[in-house]
Amino acid sequence: MRYSGSSNKTANIPTPVFLDGFVFSASGYKAGGGLVKLTAEDGEIKAKEVYRAKTMVNQTGGVVCVNGCVFGTNENTLLCLDFLTGATKWTNRSVGKGCVTYADGCLYLRSEKGEVALVRATAEKYIEKGRFAPPDHGKDPAWPHPVIANGCLLLRDQEVLLCYDVKRPPQ
Repeated sequence: MRYSGSSNKTANIPTPVFLDGFVFSASGYKAGGGLVKLTAEDGEIKAKEVYRAKTMVNQTGGVVCVNGCVFGTNENTLLCLDFLTGATKWTNRSVGKGCVTYADGCLYLRSEKGEVALVRATAEKYIEKGRFAPPDHGKDPAWPHPVIANGCLLLRDQEVLLCYDVKRPPQ
């Protein structure tokens, strides 16, 4: 089984996401994204393309699938696509091209220029909850993905590792 609809000849970095027998993958360099349906047939796994999403030109930032939507960035915009159809739900310039992770109903979006935004993971519209510029960002792009672990947001930038407490306050 092979699917190359979302690949390019330079670098295929983002990790695909799997849900209910479907795999969404994306890459940069004008390739975009695509969804395939996996089926078992005569002892083999077959991959049939469902759609191509040319808008999801995701070079290094990866995508996440939340509540039937795919969230990720292209060259300058955060996008929300319907996972099963590829229809664009919304787009927003947000912090631009970057890396995304998901926790507690929100997207943690980190621009390759260093800025970080917290965005509700919703199909309805872009809802930014906050934004900040971490200290010590160098002149090189920040490509490491944000990590959420034990109530902490971890951001690596060249020689610096930053840790932010993002736990919800007790009610």
